[in-house]
Amino acid sequence: MEGEKNHAGISPKYLYAGISGRRLPLQWNETGGSAAEGLLAISWRDKLQVSDGDMQDEEGLAGLFTEAERKAYEDARTYKIMKNRISLDSPELQAPIHALLEFFDGMNQWERMADQKGYGSQADIDALFARQVSWTPRPGWRPIHLSWRRGGTYTDYHLVAGERVTKSKFWLYAEQGIFYYRYLMRLIDGKWMIDNAQCCREGRWSFCGL
Repeated sequence: MEGEKNHAGISPKYLYAGISGRRLPLQWNETGGSAAEGLLAISWRDKLQVSDGDMQDEEGLAGLFTEAERKAYEDARTYKIMKNRISLDSPELQAPIHALLEFFDGMNQWERMADQKGYGSQADIDALFARQVSWTPRPGWRPIHLSWRRGGTYTDYHLVAGERVTKSKFWLYAEQGIFYYRYLMRLIDGKWMIDNAQCCREGRWSFCGL
């Protein structure tokens, strides 16, 4: 009803989510449960932008959703396209996983060194990409454009699943909170290489570089 407030003390009757210029009303109740259920019910919609107005916390006191509810929604729309999901402990994934984690470690080490010195070694990052990345880097992406994050970009990434494309191609999925990434690992001349890198935004995957 008009004038009522939810558990966050917010008085609007609806949470609005924009879809291609339109608005969908998601009603809430005093516990916020129906809003979370509404999100999951429309998680298949691409380009859905959710506006909560507040950051989620563990108990759901700072916004319409708890961290777990928002994570469940992001998981649902991120992984909806997976067809041949396989566990990370599958024997066929061990070599691709090792190759990807080796790249993550190499990039983290390079970034930490760059942060300490105030500049990054072009020769070192070029050598790392030559060893472990198959595709030609695009202008604006590393290693053409040098950039780094304190502590290393991949420090808090964790792998969650694999997806079989062919016997020599696998997607490896990684998460960083509610940010999602996947890496296409391809067997080239007996060596596993990173053949593509994508991130998921608003339920859609697109190239994002490394």
